[in-house]
Amino acid sequence: MALEVVEVNVYRSAKRADTYVYIPVDGEFENLPEAFKSHFGQATMILRFLLDANKPLAQVQAADVLRAIAEQGFYVQLAAVDADIYPR
Repeated sequence: MALEVVEVNVYRSAKRADTYVYIPVDGEFENLPEAFKSHFGQATMILRFLLDANKPLAQVQAADVLRAIAEQGFYVQLAAVDADIYPR
């Protein structure tokens, strides 16, 4: 079941650069799996917004975030790989 609109909190990882987790506002960071939390480290909430499938996001499709939230209760955004640092 895909979600149409969800209000989310976005947390930044203190341990991993440019790593974020999106959690519905009715969810809790503390309730995420222990293995994930140990890799993510200290979480700092940086943003709360209403996410819908048509909302443009910088590095991911909103529909993918909504799908992950519907399936597992959260979405992890990892650092984007800079293509220029790897020679071809």
